[in-house]
Amino acid sequence: MAKLRLSLLVVFSAGISYLIAARQARWDVLALLCGGGLLVTAASNAINQLLEARTDALMRRTAQRPLPTGRMRRREAVAFAVMAGTAGLALLGFFVHPLCALLALISLLAYGFLDTPLK
Repeated sequence: MAKLRLSLLVVFSAGISYLIAARQARWDVLALLCGGGLLVTAASNAINQLLEARTDALMRRTAQRPLPTGRMRRREAVAFAVMAGTAGLALLGFFVHPLCALLALISLLAYGFLDTPLK
């Protein structure tokens, strides 16, 4: 559900940006940023797969994903998206910065509910 390579690229970009921008980087904040970012990205990917399950089943590249193959039910995917998104936004909001959580929420909603349906 999480599209690990894509998620790690997003987290790597956020982590490098933090290290460049921080006057004095804190490793605990970097770890929380990366963990929260990974969870929010995983939630975004799960929403994408929930909305595209039918078309994913038709394409060779995506036909082996959990929803098209039946390895995961829709209810489980929704629970995963909600739990990962909530946990990631909480980590970012409470331990990194509230603006970081807001931007992550905007990205999650934009990717899941604007970009995915407009493809």
